Amino acid sequence: MLRKEKPVQSESVFGKRRFDGENPERHESQSVFDSVKAFFRIAVPFWKTRESGLAWVMLVGIVALSALSIYLAKQFNDWYKGFWDYMQAYNLDGFIGMLWLFGFLATVHVCAVVYRRYIISAMEIRWRRWLTTDYIRRYTENGTFYRLQLTDQKTDNPDQRISEDLSQFVSLTVTIVISILTDLSMLVTFAIVLWGLSQAVTFPVMGYEISLPDGYLLYLAIIYAAFGTVFTFIIGRPLVLLNFRQQRYEADFRFSLVRLRENAESVAIYKGELEERKRFNSLFLDVVHNYVNLIVKTKQIGYFTLGYAQLAVIFPILISAPMYFAKIITLGSIMQINSAFGKVQDSLSTLIENFTSLAAWKAVIDRLSLFEKSIRAADSLPRIVPEKSGQELSLEHVRVTKPDGTLLIPDLGFTLPPGRSLLIKGHSGC
Repeated sequence: MLRKEKPVQSESVFGKRRFDGENPERHESQSVFDSVKAFFRIAVPFWKTRESGLAWVMLVGIVALSALSIYLAKQFNDWYKGFWDYMQAYNLDGFIGMLWLFGFLATVHVCAVVYRRYIISAMEIRWRRWLTTDYIRRYTENGTFYRLQLTDQKTDNPDQRISEDLSQFVSLTVTIVISILTDLSMLVTFAIVLWGLSQAVTFPVMGYEISLPDGYLLYLAIIYAAFGTVFTFIIGRPLVLLNFRQQRYEADFRFSLVRLRENAESVAIYKGELEERKRFNSLFLDVVHNYVNLIVKTKQIGYFTLGYAQLAVIFPILISAPMYFAKIITLGSIMQINSAFGKVQDSLSTLIENFTSLAAWKAVIDRLSLFEKSIRAADSLPRIVPEKSGQELSLEHVRVTKPDGTLLIPDLGFTLPPGRSLLIKGHSGC
């Protein structure tokens, strides 16, 4: 048997190996462009099938309920002004009337949100069921599950790709896509509201005349959100790769434990406990080291995003307070500005709020993309078609190579009569 040297290798009695230097692409995520192409390649097929008919109906229902939520948010924004104006004017009847209105709006809002979540969950399970069935078919037909072991080892733990990654792909896709579309709709709605609340005005502050242009509140919201988005991307960019690696290391560690149970007899007979223990410790160290890096980077981005969110609570009040004290606007107007500014800022801050989810989403897409590439590579391997003739096992002019093309045997041929046995063996890892 020929043995190819690897930069870093840890061996197992049952031959499961891990090479840190063999395929560096296993550790790296794809470019954003490649991930986008992979997303459409994975997501689109289901929506072209007959089984997607009910899912399309559910999707329309989700869009309709999302639109209702946006409309209710606009009504709540108007409610803030009326409620606080009645409070400022000591109008008890108006105050009670606004409480009844709030109860009605809140009831409709709760029903819309709960039912939308229900429909989303129902649609997710239909999509996941179809994807899982499709991947299981592709993984098991034509011996692909076996032939994957003969390819370049890029796909680790196919069981996790099918059971866990497909589930995360569906849930993250639905959550993030709906969130982005809702935020865009909310942005348009409340950008109009915020523009209407920020007409050009001039007022005195500490002996100076301050002049503000039309739409100044909208401009400030855009600047504030753009600042936060840029810094979040700079600080949080490494999270994408760290999430990708964490999923892989966790899966490698879990799979090694399962393999020990499956090969318990072989390990016990060959006294391989020490080697297996070394392997477990090595794999778990990968989990720990990457997780430490992940939580450190999450802590850094958490400081910024939480501070950014806290400042967003008071920022619109600070910029509208001078006009209130100049008696240009009422307390109700401040509350309305605060609500509208918050909606616009939240909509513009989609990347900030969902950065961790986006990083996990991209990692899942990259893992599924590598899985698909490995399935295609397994299908492309040449197949020997045996011919049944007589009782002997006969090989003639067989050329044996590794999957990377390395020649092992140029011209193999032998005949094995009935009743005879043949054992092919080699060192673990060869």
